[in-house]
Amino acid sequence: MLRIRSQQMQTFEQAAMSAFELRMVEHLRTYFPWHYRMWGPETARKVVQSGIQKAQDHGFTTERDICLYLTLIATLGGNFDTDRQLPWAKQILTDTSLSEPAARIDRLTDQAMEFLDQTVGKNDHYLNRALLRVRNELDELLADTSFPDLPSHALAMLEKLFPQKYRTVGEPLLRGVVTDGAQRSSEYGITMRRGQLLFIGLMFMFGGGFDTDPQLPDLATALKDPELAAPAKVEKLHQIALSYVEKWVTWSTAESSNG
Repeated sequence: MLRIRSQQMQTFEQAAMSAFELRMVEHLRTYFPWHYRMWGPETARKVVQSGIQKAQDHGFTTERDICLYLTLIATLGGNFDTDRQLPWAKQILTDTSLSEPAARIDRLTDQAMEFLDQTVGKNDHYLNRALLRVRNELDELLADTSFPDLPSHALAMLEKLFPQKYRTVGEPLLRGVVTDGAQRSSEYGITMRRGQLLFIGLMFMFGGGFDTDPQLPDLATALKDPELAAPAKVEKLHQIALSYVEKWVTWSTAESSNG
């Protein structure tokens, strides 16, 4: 009788996982070409590996369900499941009345599509306008000295940059984001208002967990760089964020022209 040793079985499992990861990378490359161009192949593979692990942690094990979860990561952020701007995501993921994983991922996808319709808009119209505001107005908004405190300054900035998302998420939740952003940015040594505003703005635009999102490795690297003092760290974050925005605006403008 043929016996398969445990080491051989591990090799088979590793090969199967590697092939699965490649299929998921190809899925993201096909359906999210701008994301893929921003990531590059190495980062795309890390996004997939992290996403598969997160999906499995939430009980999703079929290729279909994991593929849908990765799609949500690309559209909502790598840590959407803990993002306080998206409380419905956690509620659905932990809803015990939805015992079947497929029912949970379908409900989650439906809710995400509704959210994206309200915030991103048809053909990314609202999102592209928001990114143009980030490119053209962020510096002025960060430098505004007319606000008496960080919360009022931050909320006004967020509403100006992306009014559709501001209205959809709602001010009560965004006040929590501001508080959370001030605390988390201080843990990276960023305590000046400009830096905290920038951190909060990145949470709002790129997802609440942007600082540990494998989709945005350059931001995480800058935040954790022990050689950068706080002011230099803030400027590095600013430069990286604007470079992301500039690439996205350039690609979306080119596609609109070609369309």
